[in-house]
Amino acid sequence: MRIRSNPMPSRMVDILCFLIIAVFLPVVFMFEIVVVLPAFHEPGGFFHTFTFLMAMFLVFNIKGNMIACMMIDTSVNVKKVEPPSDQLNWRECGECQKLAPPRSWHCKACKVCILKRDHHCIYTGCCIGLRNHRFFMGFIFYLFVGSVYALVYNSIYMWVIHGHIYSNWVTVLKLACPMLHLLWLMESSSWPTMCPLF
Repeated sequence: MRIRSNPMPSRMVDILCFLIIAVFLPVVFMFEIVVVLPAFHEPGGFFHTFTFLMAMFLVFNIKGNMIACMMIDTSVNVKKVEPPSDQLNWRECGECQKLAPPRSWHCKACKVCILKRDHHCIYTGCCIGLRNHRFFMGFIFYLFVGSVYALVYNSIYMWVIHGHIYSNWVTVLKLACPMLHLLWLMESSSWPTMCPLF
């Protein structure tokens, strides 16, 4: 496998989406371990340790598959992709001026032809193609499993363990629509006192 020379995202939208995963995942993980998990299981017990190890397994697989997806080069390389003698269905790419094999596609974000290009992923900042498709599928699978795992624990934490706090419909509305709550605060009588802050 070839490693990309510059695996970091280059476009601003790719950088922002990459930072969402890179920053948000550790913050959520720490919240789950420090706040939510001790509410369910006694620290140091079997279930606490088992849940912690499962969460670590999921986080490392999410990050590992994401990094592998970003690092592996799926572009058409003239030295590696030698055209056959008949060159049936091969074409010259008008953008990068290279001979491209069938089922390759030029990515305007990556500025290179990609072998068996599926799409350009904004969260990894690279194209998903022939050599990194399995790592992308692993990234998505473990991200899904981790999200469901956290959703179950957080739902029980909010609605069962701390139901007296979160059972109020106003609190649910504040959690679901924080901007609506901010607008309501602006419309209330406290707006003249908040104006100097803005």
